[in-house]
Amino acid sequence: MPFHVGGRKPQPHRPKSLGFPLKNRLQVTGIGCLLLFGGLFRIRHGVFIVINWYGQPVSSHLMVVGGVMMILVALIPSAWIERAAKWTSTPSN
Repeated sequence: MPFHVGGRKPQPHRPKSLGFPLKNRLQVTGIGCLLLFGGLFRIRHGVFIVINWYGQPVSSHLMVVGGVMMILVALIPSAWIERAAKWTSTPSN
């Protein structure tokens, strides 16, 4: 019976995927849709700038742009994200 430090036999380490799981994509898409439809609702009713609870002005047009950007980010394939992460982590000479 071999002895292993820590009491367990070491297992081969599998690298964790750097992807963007479906659960997170759905959350980002949902928040993007809320921003998009909230901004469009405000624009339709003539409200272009609102002061939020922090006292900062929020433009309805920027809410729409932010929502569209979040939805587009959620559509990026995981392979592209992994490729970009590997490309940036390689050491340059």
